[in-house]
This record gives sequence, C-alpha cells and structure tokens, in this order.
Amino acid sequence: MSLDNSNIASCLVKAINNIKNPSSDSTKELLDIVKKELSSDNMAIVQVPRTMYEVLPDGTQYGVIEVTTKILHQSGEVLEFPPLVYKSDGKPESMSIAMDQARKDSLYSIFGLAIDNSSSEEDSSVDEEIDEEVTIVNEKDVNQKVEEETKAQKPNVAITNGSSTFKVLEINNKQTKEGKDYLEIYVQGANLPMLSDVKIAGSLNVGDQFIGHYSKNGNIVTLEKIESIN
Repeated sequence: MSLDNSNIASCLVKAINNIKNPSSDSTKELLDIVKKELSSDNMAIVQVPRTMYEVLPDGTQYGVIEVTTKILHQSGEVLEFPPLVYKSDGKPESMSIAMDQARKDSLYSIFGLAIDNSSSEEDSSVDEEIDEEVTIVNEKDVNQKVEEETKAQKPNVAITNGSSTFKVLEINNKQTKEGKDYLEIYVQGANLPMLSDVKIAGSLNVGDQFIGHYSKNGNIVTLEKIESIN
C-alpha cells in the first residue's frame, strides 16, 4: 500500500481511529460499520474476489480464493491492499464460506478491528465452524495442508466417458506421492493431458495413432483402454 495519496491517507487515518469494533462476526454488521465510517469521509470500499482450482497428479482437486481490497476516495485516489488468500476443498459451499471469511478478515486487518468480548456463544460456535472449513494459505506448510485435506475429501464432479482416435504428441513418465508410476500423454487437438496406467499405455510412442477409451472427472482425463489402428 502506498501513502503518496495524501487525501485518502489522511481520511483513512481518521476512519481507523474512529471506527468501532463489531459485536459479532456477522459480515453484514462488519460491512455496515466500515461503509458508514468511510462514507463520512467521502470514501468507499471495493473487494474483488478471484477463484482458482488446483489439481494434484492423483486427481484430487482443491479451490483457492483470493480477495483484493481497495479503498476509493472521491478525489480519484485509490489505496489497494495485498490480496488475502484462502483455500478450501473446492466445493461451491466451501468456496463461498472461504470468500466470505477472506472479505471479513481483510477488513479486520486493515482497520485493526476485533470482535467485541460481549459476543454470544452462538457467534463463537460459528467461528469454530469456519475455522474447520477454511485455512489460510501459508507458503511454508501449504503442500502438507493440501495433501491432508484433499486425501480426506474429494469434490463431487460428474464423470463422463468417451472414446475417439488420438495421435500421441508427447509422453511423460510421472509418479504419484505414493510412488506409483503413471503416464502423462499429450495428444493432438486436446489441451489437457491424458493420464494412464503404465500397463495400459506403456506400448505407446510419440507419433502413434490409437483408439482411446477414456473417462473425464473435472479437469482429469484418464485413459482406460487403448486399441491399435490397423
């Protein structure tokens, strides 16, 4: 964040010093408090979400939520804060919870807010639920966290099956975290690689044409059976 914008910087200092802590973890209450304080000094807030999905070699998938918060001043000055990044198991309801929590935590951090001690036990139980479903992405331990959560829970994605004629462009030997060998096969006309057991596609070479029977689960295409073309 740059403080070269003198108008918005001075107004933000005033807002941070005057703003009151919310009495609960309600998103509506927090936004009402922040918007009221900012509007009194001709400011407004914008929170821009971004969603991403990551797929591990073993086919598991998790979602990443990134929320960037900006504060605007009527003079045209803008303060943009570093994005807050959370992850979830990739299910729509979990992604929504992660996005909501990222929005709130960004505001808590920017304005130095905390929930008032008089908040009810019901609010505390909500906090515990959110803590279980949402984890801050940390560079140091993200790989360990992702492996634990994606093994425990896979997203519900419709599986489709099909078959077609393919031409091999590239074959890469891969290995899962459990040490099982598999092949990553790039074919002509497809953006995604096909994954296959070595026993099924081990005879294929670059340039070969074959009939492939496959299944698709989200972004994961698995080659189930191959037939040679005479």
